[in-house]
Amino acid sequence: MDKFTAAESIRRLAVQYQGMVEAADALEKLGSFEQATAEAGVARDKAVLELATATEALEGMKSAVEAARAEAEGSRARGKQYAAGVIEQAKADYSRMIAEAKAAAQRLVGEAKEHAAAVSAEAQAKVEALIAKANEIAAAIVAATDSKSRAEAAAEAAQAKLAAIREQIANLVAG
Repeated sequence: MDKFTAAESIRRLAVQYQGMVEAADALEKLGSFEQATAEAGVARDKAVLELATATEALEGMKSAVEAARAEAEGSRARGKQYAAGVIEQAKADYSRMIAEAKAAAQRLVGEAKEHAAAVSAEAQAKVEALIAKANEIAAAIVAATDSKSRAEAAAEAAQAKLAAIREQIANLVAG
């Protein structure tokens, strides 16, 4: 074989080798792409799991808020009903005691005035005690309403947190 033929053969081998190097580079890039795709799939699956966990937590909080709201409403209604009953009873008791005091005053002219004053004072003390009790109940109603407001604020904060997580997941999936 002469030198020109040998040089030509070497050039052909070099061109074939260059094609193999390019094919190896393409396979390496394809492997990197497949690995990146697999990692993105794992990240997506993790994000989906975190979303499901956050959604479950939110549902639990919603249930707790609804229970607190129902309890607050029930307490408020019972408190109002109890307060109205206490006030009505106080009025009835007061009216009854005054009527008894007047009847006693009519029967006992001299002594009846002192006795009526004592009964009236006693009735007034009971009314004041009942009014104080009604005020306590009203304060309990206000406290229950405040509790309800705090529970609603917590639910809104949880909603905002869930929205932020969803936005992060969307950014991960889109990114």
